[in-house]
Amino acid sequence: MHKHNIAHLYATGDSFVFGQGLKGHNISEFYNFTPELRKNCYTGIIADIWKIPHYTNTALPGGSNDRIIRKIMFDIPELLHGVPAKEVFVHVGLTHPSRTEFFTTKYKHYIPHISQFQPDIINYGNVRSLWELYVAYFDDVNENVDRYTMQIVNLQTFLKSLGVRYMIARVMSEDHTFNTTVNASKPGLRSLIDTHRFPQDILPFNQYVQSRGCKLTQCLHADEEGHRVWAEFLMNYMEANRLV
Repeated sequence: MHKHNIAHLYATGDSFVFGQGLKGHNISEFYNFTPELRKNCYTGIIADIWKIPHYTNTALPGGSNDRIIRKIMFDIPELLHGVPAKEVFVHVGLTHPSRTEFFTTKYKHYIPHISQFQPDIINYGNVRSLWELYVAYFDDVNENVDRYTMQIVNLQTFLKSLGVRYMIARVMSEDHTFNTTVNASKPGLRSLIDTHRFPQDILPFNQYVQSRGCKLTQCLHADEEGHRVWAEFLMNYMEANRLV
Protein backbone atom coordinates (compact mmCIF):
# COMPACT_ATOMS: atom_id res chain seq x y z
CA MET A 1 0.00 0.00 0.00
CA HIS A 2 1.31 3.43 -0.97
CA LYS A 3 1.71 6.14 1.68
CA HIS A 4 -1.77 7.51 2.43
CA ASN A 5 -3.03 5.26 -0.42
CA ILE A 6 -1.82 7.80 -3.01
CA ALA A 7 -0.76 6.19 -6.27
CA HIS A 8 -0.56 9.41 -8.31
CA LEU A 9 0.27 12.95 -7.19
CA TYR A 10 -0.79 15.58 -9.72
CA ALA A 11 0.58 19.10 -9.17
CA THR A 12 -0.08 22.28 -11.08
CA GLY A 13 0.37 26.01 -10.65
CA ASP A 14 2.80 28.73 -11.66
CA SER A 15 6.58 29.16 -11.49
CA PHE A 16 6.67 28.51 -7.74
CA VAL A 17 5.15 25.05 -8.21
CA PHE A 18 7.26 24.47 -11.33
CA GLY A 19 10.45 25.26 -9.42
CA GLN A 20 11.79 28.19 -11.41
CA GLY A 21 15.37 28.98 -10.46
CA LEU A 22 16.09 25.60 -8.84
CA LYS A 23 18.87 23.23 -9.82
CA GLY A 24 17.76 21.54 -13.00
CA HIS A 25 16.03 24.60 -14.44
CA ASN A 26 17.79 25.36 -17.70
CA ILE A 27 17.27 28.97 -18.74
CA SER A 28 17.76 28.03 -22.42
CA GLU A 29 14.85 25.58 -22.12
CA PHE A 30 12.76 27.73 -19.82
CA TYR A 31 9.57 25.65 -19.80
CA ASN A 32 11.21 22.21 -19.71
CA PHE A 33 10.40 20.36 -16.48
CA THR A 34 13.52 18.22 -15.99
CA PRO A 35 14.10 15.15 -13.78
CA GLU A 36 16.41 17.24 -11.57
CA LEU A 37 13.71 19.87 -11.14
CA ARG A 38 11.34 17.10 -10.10
CA LYS A 39 13.75 16.13 -7.30
CA ASN A 40 14.07 19.71 -6.01
CA CYS A 41 10.57 21.18 -6.30
CA TYR A 42 8.34 20.80 -3.24
CA THR A 43 5.68 18.52 -4.75
CA GLY A 44 8.40 16.25 -6.15
CA ILE A 45 9.95 16.13 -2.69
CA ILE A 46 6.58 15.15 -1.21
CA ALA A 47 6.18 12.41 -3.82
CA ASP A 48 9.64 11.03 -2.95
CA ILE A 49 9.19 11.14 0.84
CA TRP A 50 5.75 9.57 0.69
CA LYS A 51 6.99 7.07 -1.95
CA ILE A 52 4.21 7.94 -4.36
CA PRO A 53 4.98 5.89 -7.50
CA HIS A 54 3.48 8.24 -10.10
CA TYR A 55 3.89 12.00 -10.24
CA THR A 56 2.84 14.69 -12.72
CA ASN A 57 3.72 18.38 -12.62
CA THR A 58 1.98 20.59 -15.20
CA ALA A 59 2.90 23.90 -13.57
CA LEU A 60 4.28 26.61 -15.84
CA PRO A 61 6.20 29.84 -15.21
CA GLY A 62 3.75 32.66 -15.77
CA GLY A 63 0.81 30.28 -15.42
CA SER A 64 -2.54 31.71 -14.36
CA ASN A 65 -5.41 30.35 -12.31
CA ASP A 66 -7.29 30.13 -15.61
CA ARG A 67 -4.62 27.72 -16.81
CA ILE A 68 -4.65 25.78 -13.53
CA ILE A 69 -8.37 25.09 -13.88
CA ARG A 70 -8.07 24.25 -17.58
CA LYS A 71 -5.28 21.74 -16.95
CA ILE A 72 -7.10 20.05 -14.07
CA MET A 73 -10.41 19.80 -15.92
CA PHE A 74 -8.70 18.38 -19.02
CA ASP A 75 -6.16 16.12 -17.32
CA ILE A 76 -7.77 14.59 -14.23
CA PRO A 77 -10.75 12.90 -15.96
CA GLU A 78 -8.24 11.29 -18.37
CA LEU A 79 -6.03 10.22 -15.47
CA LEU A 80 -9.00 8.56 -13.78
CA HIS A 81 -9.35 6.15 -16.71
CA GLY A 82 -6.32 4.32 -15.34
CA VAL A 83 -6.19 5.21 -11.63
CA PRO A 84 -9.00 4.93 -9.05
CA ALA A 85 -10.14 8.36 -7.85
CA LYS A 86 -9.41 7.46 -4.23
CA GLU A 87 -5.73 6.94 -5.12
CA VAL A 88 -5.26 10.34 -6.80
CA PHE A 89 -4.18 13.46 -4.95
CA VAL A 90 -4.22 16.88 -6.62
CA HIS A 91 -2.10 19.74 -5.30
CA VAL A 92 -2.90 23.23 -6.54
CA GLY A 93 -0.54 26.16 -6.07
CA LEU A 94 -2.88 29.12 -6.52
CA THR A 95 -1.19 32.11 -8.17
CA HIS A 96 -1.86 35.85 -8.43
CA PRO A 97 -5.52 36.42 -9.39
CA SER A 98 -4.83 39.16 -11.95
CA ARG A 99 -3.19 36.66 -14.31
CA THR A 100 -5.21 35.31 -17.22
CA GLU A 101 -4.54 33.46 -20.47
CA PHE A 102 -5.86 33.48 -24.01
CA PHE A 103 -5.56 31.36 -27.13
CA THR A 104 -3.96 32.94 -30.17
CA THR A 105 -4.73 31.61 -33.64
CA LYS A 106 -1.39 32.89 -34.93
CA TYR A 107 0.72 30.77 -32.58
CA LYS A 108 -1.88 28.00 -32.03
CA HIS A 109 -1.48 27.84 -28.27
CA TYR A 110 -2.47 29.58 -25.06
CA ILE A 111 -0.37 32.56 -23.98
CA PRO A 112 -0.06 33.71 -20.35
CA HIS A 113 -1.31 37.24 -19.78
CA ILE A 114 0.48 38.82 -16.81
CA SER A 115 -0.35 42.43 -16.04
CA GLN A 116 2.96 43.01 -14.21
CA PHE A 117 5.15 41.93 -17.17
CA GLN A 118 5.15 43.30 -20.70
CA PRO A 119 5.19 40.66 -23.46
CA ASP A 120 8.29 40.33 -25.60
CA ILE A 121 7.66 42.82 -28.40
CA ILE A 122 10.02 40.99 -30.79
CA ASN A 123 8.20 37.67 -30.70
CA TYR A 124 4.78 38.80 -29.52
CA GLY A 125 4.28 42.27 -30.95
CA ASN A 126 0.56 41.80 -31.55
CA VAL A 127 0.13 40.46 -28.00
CA ARG A 128 1.87 43.56 -26.67
CA SER A 129 -0.95 45.75 -28.01
CA LEU A 130 -3.56 43.66 -26.22
CA TRP A 131 -1.50 43.76 -23.02
CA GLU A 132 -1.28 47.56 -23.13
CA LEU A 133 -5.03 47.87 -23.65
CA TYR A 134 -5.81 45.44 -20.82
CA VAL A 135 -3.48 47.09 -18.32
CA ALA A 136 -4.77 50.56 -19.16
CA TYR A 137 -8.51 49.86 -19.05
CA PHE A 138 -9.47 46.41 -17.76
CA ASP A 139 -7.10 45.26 -15.01
CA ASP A 140 -9.46 46.03 -12.12
CA VAL A 141 -9.37 44.60 -8.62
CA ASN A 142 -13.14 44.00 -8.60
CA GLU A 143 -12.97 41.79 -11.68
CA ASN A 144 -9.95 39.98 -10.28
CA VAL A 145 -11.79 39.29 -7.02
CA ASP A 146 -14.94 38.09 -8.80
CA ARG A 147 -12.97 35.77 -11.09
CA TYR A 148 -10.83 34.48 -8.23
CA THR A 149 -13.84 33.61 -6.06
CA MET A 150 -15.69 31.87 -8.88
CA GLN A 151 -12.56 29.95 -9.87
CA ILE A 152 -12.07 28.53 -6.39
CA VAL A 153 -15.71 27.48 -5.99
CA ASN A 154 -15.82 25.91 -9.46
CA LEU A 155 -12.52 24.12 -9.00
CA GLN A 156 -13.48 22.66 -5.64
CA THR A 157 -16.90 21.60 -6.91
CA PHE A 158 -15.28 19.84 -9.88
CA LEU A 159 -12.68 17.97 -7.82
CA LYS A 160 -15.25 16.95 -5.23
CA SER A 161 -17.53 15.61 -7.97
CA LEU A 162 -14.70 13.35 -9.16
CA GLY A 163 -14.06 12.02 -5.67
CA VAL A 164 -10.35 12.89 -5.63
CA ARG A 165 -8.51 14.31 -2.65
CA TYR A 166 -6.81 17.65 -3.06
CA MET A 167 -5.28 20.66 -1.36
CA ILE A 168 -5.17 24.25 -2.58
CA ALA A 169 -2.49 26.54 -1.19
CA ARG A 170 -1.59 30.05 -2.22
CA VAL A 171 1.94 30.43 -3.53
CA MET A 172 1.89 34.20 -4.13
CA SER A 173 0.71 36.87 -1.72
CA GLU A 174 -1.85 39.50 -2.72
CA ASP A 175 -1.79 43.16 -1.80
CA HIS A 176 -3.92 44.87 0.87
CA THR A 177 -6.45 46.23 -1.63
CA PHE A 178 -7.15 42.79 -3.04
CA ASN A 179 -7.54 41.19 0.40
CA THR A 180 -9.81 43.98 1.60
CA THR A 181 -11.99 43.65 -1.50
CA VAL A 182 -12.23 39.87 -1.08
CA ASN A 183 -13.32 40.19 2.53
CA ALA A 184 -16.02 42.70 1.60
CA SER A 185 -17.31 40.81 -1.44
CA LYS A 186 -20.08 38.22 -1.84
CA PRO A 187 -20.10 36.48 1.54
CA GLY A 188 -22.72 34.01 0.33
CA LEU A 189 -20.53 32.73 -2.49
CA ARG A 190 -17.40 32.73 -0.33
CA SER A 191 -19.23 30.61 2.25
CA LEU A 192 -19.26 27.80 -0.33
CA ILE A 193 -15.46 27.61 -0.31
CA ASP A 194 -14.16 24.52 1.50
CA THR A 195 -11.59 26.15 3.77
CA HIS A 196 -10.58 22.70 5.04
CA ARG A 197 -8.92 21.96 1.71
CA PHE A 198 -8.14 25.58 0.87
CA PRO A 199 -6.94 26.86 4.28
CA GLN A 200 -7.05 30.60 4.77
CA ASP A 201 -4.89 30.73 7.88
CA ILE A 202 -1.54 29.72 6.41
CA LEU A 203 0.97 32.00 4.71
CA PRO A 204 1.50 31.78 0.95
CA PHE A 205 4.59 29.87 -0.14
CA ASN A 206 6.65 32.99 -0.94
CA GLN A 207 5.94 34.56 2.47
CA TYR A 208 6.34 31.33 4.43
CA VAL A 209 9.84 30.54 3.18
CA GLN A 210 11.00 34.09 3.84
CA SER A 211 9.57 33.92 7.37
CA ARG A 212 11.74 30.84 7.88
CA GLY A 213 14.85 32.70 6.74
CA CYS A 214 15.26 30.79 3.48
CA LYS A 215 17.15 32.46 0.67
CA LEU A 216 15.72 33.43 -2.71
CA THR A 217 17.21 32.63 -6.11
CA GLN A 218 18.26 35.31 -8.59
CA CYS A 219 14.74 35.25 -10.03
CA LEU A 220 13.31 35.94 -6.53
CA HIS A 221 11.89 32.46 -6.08
CA ALA A 222 12.46 30.05 -3.21
CA ASP A 223 15.70 28.08 -3.35
CA GLU A 224 16.12 24.34 -2.77
CA GLU A 225 16.02 24.75 1.00
CA GLY A 226 12.84 26.81 0.72
CA HIS A 227 11.17 24.04 -1.28
CA ARG A 228 12.23 21.45 1.29
CA VAL A 229 10.88 23.59 4.15
CA TRP A 230 7.57 24.17 2.36
CA ALA A 231 7.24 20.47 1.51
CA GLU A 232 7.78 19.56 5.16
CA PHE A 233 5.22 22.11 6.28
CA LEU A 234 2.61 20.91 3.77
CA MET A 235 3.08 17.24 4.67
CA ASN A 236 2.67 17.98 8.38
CA TYR A 237 -0.36 20.16 7.68
CA MET A 238 -2.07 17.61 5.44
CA GLU A 239 -1.52 14.78 7.89
CA ALA A 240 -2.57 16.80 10.94
CA ASN A 241 -5.74 18.01 9.21
CA ARG A 242 -6.53 14.66 7.59
CA LEU A 243 -6.35 15.90 4.03
CA VAL A 244 -4.63 12.67 2.97
